[in-house]
Amino acid sequence: MKKIQLLLLLSILILTACGGESQPEQQELPAEQEPIVEPTQEQPAPEQPAQEEASPEEPAPEEPASEVAIIDDSVAVPTSLKISSKASDVQLSWGYIAEASSYNIYYSEAGDVDENSMSFSTPNTRFSHQGLNSSIHNYKIQAVYDEKQVTSALSNTLHANLAKPVKIQD
Repeated sequence: MKKIQLLLLLSILILTACGGESQPEQQELPAEQEPIVEPTQEQPAPEQPAQEEASPEEPAPEEPASEVAIIDDSVAVPTSLKISSKASDVQLSWGYIAEASSYNIYYSEAGDVDENSMSFSTPNTRFSHQGLNSSIHNYKIQAVYDEKQVTSALSNTLHANLAKPVKIQD
């Protein structure tokens, strides 16, 4: 029993001598330095922000040409514009441009047509818009170059009044 008491007394003296702390003293780092912590299994590395990737099964949505393409005033604008209408259909045609890969057709019933109007795209120089109501329909054509990277300015406006069938040539 005396051995245990002696051992206990010796432990108390040691603890008192080192200030009562049972852990070794840690050095404080200067304010500019932060401790380097290596990632371990218990402490995972900080997560990197996830980058959105298109699923291989689902193609990435195609953005409208007007938001992506650069309008180049030096490239050809569609000309030889023709419009005709019959009942609830409007037919458009224009001259072929060899360098163009496709054409955008902008449409509006509300008046002026611009690149924010409803649009259609076709590789052809003809377009038929069907099932329309009896009102005035306005169109402009735009040539698309370099796989949708560059577009022409918009063509002149074509008008069709389906209340009165017309045939106009530019």
